[in-house]
Amino acid sequence: MTSWAHPSLSSPRTSRWGSSQFLWSSLEHLLVSPHLEDGMHAVPIRAGSRQAGVYEFYLKQRKGAPVLVHFHGAVTRSEDDVPRVGGLAITQGIDATILVPSDPILDSNRALKIGWHAGARGARVHRIALAIVSHVASVAAAPRIVAWGGSGGGYAALRLARDHSNTTAFVWNPQTNIAQYSAPAVRAFERAGGYDSSACFADSSDMNLAKPDSWRWFLGSVIYFQESSDWHVEKHLMPVLEAMGSTETIEDLETAVISQPSRALTLVLSRWGDGHVPPPRDVIECVLRGLAGPAPNNLEVAESCRPMLLDARREVEST
Repeated sequence: MTSWAHPSLSSPRTSRWGSSQFLWSSLEHLLVSPHLEDGMHAVPIRAGSRQAGVYEFYLKQRKGAPVLVHFHGAVTRSEDDVPRVGGLAITQGIDATILVPSDPILDSNRALKIGWHAGARGARVHRIALAIVSHVASVAAAPRIVAWGGSGGGYAALRLARDHSNTTAFVWNPQTNIAQYSAPAVRAFERAGGYDSSACFADSSDMNLAKPDSWRWFLGSVIYFQESSDWHVEKHLMPVLEAMGSTETIEDLETAVISQPSRALTLVLSRWGDGHVPPPRDVIECVLRGLAGPAPNNLEVAESCRPMLLDARREVEST
């Protein structure tokens, strides 16, 4: 096999997503391959000289179309539930390359439900994701990248867009500071990832996206949906607005529904449910279709979904 040859399909494990994967010998091997096959891929994760897991992702390509990268959030654990592949049904019919990473830290602990795609200590999972997404976009001749997901998946999408200039993150109710999530979940992640203490998370730009530097040097852009009755408004959205120097009140932003507090951020703050719930499916699909279209403008994409948002708010307020 030459250094760039694509690996053959093999069956390393059985899961609900199938048993066959393309097993790469290294990340470098994948990154020099001039083509990628559709299907499940697995790349070894290195932490120094040791292997620290496997990075798995699903890929279905559409040449010349944007790449939609779906990051899952917290999961309900069951047998044979990794790798985790989601978001496929809602993207059916959208002209796009579909890339779905599975959070590798879920393999380390069967009880772990969320890992924010941040990786274990020393594993540099975010850099692996950034490299793979960039290479997929190049191989598929994609004009742009859309990273999307909610809650913990929203965190991963925001982090990708922060560090990639050709990426728009579409997120809803995201965590922006891992340390401000549920304490038991953060402690479980800390143990599974081999971190000395989660106390340092708030000071890390890798674990806290609400730091001013994250927004001062934000390379991509964001469409940020937030359910206004969710506790994430206070703990995760407001620190972001403060970090970017916004002086608008939450009340004014909710009245406007759609606003642009900064160059990078298009905010949609409204009611569509009760608490930490995703936007209606038709709204999510509306945004994805808009971002996958020709030359999308984030504010215009959000505005195109306003009628659905207002319908959802009226329904909530009438009950």
